[in-house]
Amino acid sequence: IEKRPDQPPPPSPLVIHEHQPAVSTPPPLIIRERPPVPPLRVPSETITRWLPPVPLPPRSLV
Repeated sequence: IEKRPDQPPPPSPLVIHEHQPAVSTPPPLIIRERPPVPPLRVPSETITRWLPPVPLPPRSLV
């Protein structure tokens, strides 16, 4: 009886690990100048005016 040579063992299973892409962090914000001073708040005043009434349209349009 003729004996065949032993076959090599089957390869190990292929395992795929999925990785999410690394989130790139933005560079730190560097403020080099002093921000401008905001303008002073001026108190507002309310003005009430009475306007003349709107004239009536001609009767042909009513």
